[in-house]
Amino acid sequence: MPSDQCVIKNDILYLPVVLRGLGEGQLRPIIASSIIFYYTPRIQIKENLALFGFLPAPLLAFIVILALVGPILAPGGPPSLLSLLAIPVVVALPFVAIFYGGYMFSMTTRRLWLEADKITATAIGKETLLEAFKKIGDMGLSDEGRLGRRRNYLLVNIQDSQRPSISERIENLVKMDNRN
Repeated sequence: MPSDQCVIKNDILYLPVVLRGLGEGQLRPIIASSIIFYYTPRIQIKENLALFGFLPAPLLAFIVILALVGPILAPGGPPSLLSLLAIPVVVALPFVAIFYGGYMFSMTTRRLWLEADKITATAIGKETLLEAFKKIGDMGLSDEGRLGRRRNYLLVNIQDSQRPSISERIENLVKMDNRN
């Protein structure tokens, strides 16, 4: 379970054990941000569209293109040079679509968490949320250290690639103030 987020499954709120050191006032903004992420229809629609748009849709398009172009590349008889050159592309394209789609979905989910933080800051106050995030950042949690060091989002585990680090969340809220 992420140390800076609550998880809501079957309408039950699960808090990370490491957050026991925080007071009720510092837990409320984190809970609010998680509730906004999990229950705001606009965020959920964007997440579902990203899941479909970045993963199965490119593969479906690849299958359709392959069905249409396949007979043109190999009309019968010995293979042509074009069809031989197309074989590596045909083999590699699904892998590229899956990895790139997974990357784009992870980046979209991370942006949606940051959007939920902005909505939360607007509703309950930016300083309250910033204070809670800074307190978590000061705790020096292991997963936060790992999130802060990551460079390649494709090679991290699925949960790490889909969530922003505390420093990213703080930076997002600070930038929010500068834009307004």
